[in-house]
Amino acid sequence: MTSEFRSKIHPYPRVARYATGWAGCRTFDAIYADLTHYASNVMKRNGFRPHEIPECLQNGFMVLWETLAAQYRHTVCVAGAIRAQLDGKSYQQAALDLGKNPKTFPRYMKRATRMLAAAYA
Repeated sequence: MTSEFRSKIHPYPRVARYATGWAGCRTFDAIYADLTHYASNVMKRNGFRPHEIPECLQNGFMVLWETLAAQYRHTVCVAGAIRAQLDGKSYQQAALDLGKNPKTFPRYMKRATRMLAAAYA
């Protein structure tokens, strides 16, 4: 493996980051901070009473978090599969190292192979 190839690899962040249309990748806490004021103003403008707003915000952000979590739930598997590809591990060994099911992990390894081939072709 060349040093140029390895220099483009960045560690996987400990806190999940989600792509936004207004500020690039942000953590959920940052998204919450960005949107809370805007969402409460929209609710006030649409006739929500002040005592209803905190509960509505909580419900809305819970739905947002569930949606983001569903979209990004395989990111750790793909990141682990990419690391395993770079280290030359078999899919069984990579799955065991990550605590994943060896029977379903090959799809992540195939996805990692396609991603690496596309990125560095």
